[in-house]
Amino acid sequence: MKEHSSHFTRQLSSLAFILFLVALHCLFSCPPHLEATEPTADTLDFSLKTIDGADVHLEDYRGKKIVHLLFWATWCPHCLMEMPKVKELYHTLDSNAYEILAIDVGINDTLKRIRKIQKKYEIPCKILLDEKGDVTKKCKIVGVPCHIIIGKDGTIIDRFNELPKDPLTYLNKYITPKDAL
Repeated sequence: MKEHSSHFTRQLSSLAFILFLVALHCLFSCPPHLEATEPTADTLDFSLKTIDGADVHLEDYRGKKIVHLLFWATWCPHCLMEMPKVKELYHTLDSNAYEILAIDVGINDTLKRIRKIQKKYEIPCKILLDEKGDVTKKCKIVGVPCHIIIGKDGTIIDRFNELPKDPLTYLNKYITPKDAL
């Protein structure tokens, strides 16, 4: 009987551990299915620094380019799965008409970790740091990745949590590919 009780206790401990892991996964995973609420026009003006220390002002793109904001974090597996598509967009679409700004929202992300991820995934676009989370809060980001496409006039064209399967076809309605120039 003692052996049966010991076996039951081990099974219960294993079940508790599995439930703990599931709870951690739910707490820290990236919820790609959540849609954030629409930010207001005043949230679209911000200044952030790149990982190299340069200032980037969203206002500088107004009237010149469509801006693709990608809110992401190094610890988010869904974000990292988006990077090959982001890289393809960056190299295919006309940089005179389209700019990707990858905004790191990972409060605990270090520059060393971000640079390591940038190198590993060959992220070609500017990576901005939202160290205090102010822009993330203003844009009401509830999960990462989150993409916000801003028109030349500064209005939001679209907002979604995952790039479409064929992002080039989707974005071609707004932007001309380099080859077509």
